[in-house]
Amino acid sequence: MAELLHQEISRLIQYQARDPRLGFVTVTDVEVTPDLREARIYVTVLGDDAAARSSLAGLTSAAGYFQHELGQTLTLRYIPSCSLNWIVHWSRD
Repeated sequence: MAELLHQEISRLIQYQARDPRLGFVTVTDVEVTPDLREARIYVTVLGDDAAARSSLAGLTSAAGYFQHELGQTLTLRYIPSCSLNWIVHWSRD
């Protein structure tokens, strides 16, 4: 289940999210609770601290959209509620 959510959320961010705040975001891991009601999504962002915070704000504001799209795409009884966690950001020096 976690791998399926990982692929779908990555696809949504890459191809369908239109928020200009989103920078280069990579979904690194997804953890799902045993009852499949909650998912913790871990992301990394390429850029400085401001870019990472901006991207995380864009992802957080799009969480409802992601949940809706997952409900349309996946045939599950429950679509997990998603919480986004920023792991680390990478910057090019």
